[in-house]
Amino acid sequence: MSHTATQSVTLLPTLGHQVVFQGTADDAGQAFDHYLAKLGGTVESVVRGGDSLTGFMAQARIHVLGVGTAVLSVSSPANTADVDPHSYVANLTILDCVAGDFKAAQALFRRLELLPLTNFELATVRRQFPLTQELARSCGRKALAGYAFLMAIHHVTDFVAMMDALVDMGADPRHITILDKGYPYTQRHRVDAWLRDTLGIHVDLYPDRANVIGDHIARAKAQGLKSIIFDDGGHCWPIVAEHYPASMEDFVGIVEQTMSGIWKLEGVPLPLPVFSVAESQLKSTMESYGVALAGVRSILNRIPHEKLEGRPALVLGYGRIGRQVAHVLRSLRMRVAVYDKETVALVAAHEEGFATSRSLTGLIESHQPLLLVGSAGRNSLRGEHLAAFKKSAYLASVTSRTYEFVLDEFAQVAKSVHDYGRLGHGYLLDGGVELCVVGHGMPVNFYHADSLPNRYIDLIVSSLLLGGVQLAKPDQGGFQPGHNLDLTNKILNASPALDTYYDWYGEPSARRDLLTPGETAPTFQAVPWTFPPLP
Repeated sequence: MSHTATQSVTLLPTLGHQVVFQGTADDAGQAFDHYLAKLGGTVESVVRGGDSLTGFMAQARIHVLGVGTAVLSVSSPANTADVDPHSYVANLTILDCVAGDFKAAQALFRRLELLPLTNFELATVRRQFPLTQELARSCGRKALAGYAFLMAIHHVTDFVAMMDALVDMGADPRHITILDKGYPYTQRHRVDAWLRDTLGIHVDLYPDRANVIGDHIARAKAQGLKSIIFDDGGHCWPIVAEHYPASMEDFVGIVEQTMSGIWKLEGVPLPLPVFSVAESQLKSTMESYGVALAGVRSILNRIPHEKLEGRPALVLGYGRIGRQVAHVLRSLRMRVAVYDKETVALVAAHEEGFATSRSLTGLIESHQPLLLVGSAGRNSLRGEHLAAFKKSAYLASVTSRTYEFVLDEFAQVAKSVHDYGRLGHGYLLDGGVELCVVGHGMPVNFYHADSLPNRYIDLIVSSLLLGGVQLAKPDQGGFQPGHNLDLTNKILNASPALDTYYDWYGEPSARRDLLTPGETAPTFQAVPWTFPPLP
């Protein structure tokens, strides 16, 4: 018997990373040049090619100090039938990472994700926001001129439409500061890159928000500008009031999108008006169902092979969104129970046919949900409740950050905690019970997802902008310091965006513009189906 000599083998770390984007051949060429400029290092060779059939293709060999030799390529995917039209793949491969620093290699791979949205992608997004575009046109190019803007808005693709409209109505990108809240949205890094690299906007991280807001105040004051706040969660004004009280007079108003933001303003001085889209009749009418549907869809995307029909679900919190979540789960043929601390909400849920109880622990014990959805806002499920679970369950939140479940208490009760990657993480309890927290307790409609379909959120974006336009008027549209809900409702209920909305979606006279590539896509050759060739 012959023996092969055993050799010591050094296992290599991850050597490659890729990003898929959409664009024309020109967009792909610009993406390739962007990467050459941003990846750093010494470019040793570049090869470009492609034609009308294959699209753009290019490859570069780069030596990056501390990492090694890397090969960057941008080309159409190998099998175009399996991807959307106009797709390109950017790929970065490190050839000799064993000689370099693995952490530096990981940082290099992350730069691949910082590709600004392409012109083709931007055009695609803009088609999805007819109401916002029309509002910007009707308000004119001076509606928001002469102000600075401090913003903490979700970094999903609807931010593109909002920024387009701000600029079209006179906002100067140099006088805009954006807080990146860090949620893992589907396109977070690419939206950030577009804001920073294409528009030249100050985009700073949420953990440093106190310093970021101070820097914004100083820049605006140096230009003689007062600021308007666009907020989604009350992240800005409490910081101003606590850290920069002498600068409160440098702000003219707040436009707030969420109830969590309104709650955070309680007890905070308000010497300026608040335009509360969060509490408006328009938002309560339009958004809650969409948020609930998007959240449930996101849960289903995380557990696509689970069976839900006929199985028990529990919704915590029967407010605007919780009520809609309960009805969406019922439409999926689940047996739905509801808990709320407020008796009036329990009565409402009971009258609509849901199982209810004054005791959350008792309801968990009797109902044993397969799926529990938290929509109460904060601390709805604590460690003390976990003993009531006799069967395993999925737990998901549709509210802000990781406030819904007290995860620290979960960890203290559990025998062990396990990381499930993009699915979330799991707590293993006594008796073989497993509680899987989907999306690590973050709102599932934001976790590697967009919060709402763009044509759904279009009306809300236009409402936020209309609020800014009112506050930017010399008389601030009649808004007084503090909350102005009646006037907010009056303004939004008479909004021209509502007429545009009905023109687009109010059947039978509505416009009909499908969100497809249309004639920009390759010509389809209609041929009989044949068995595809093997790889």
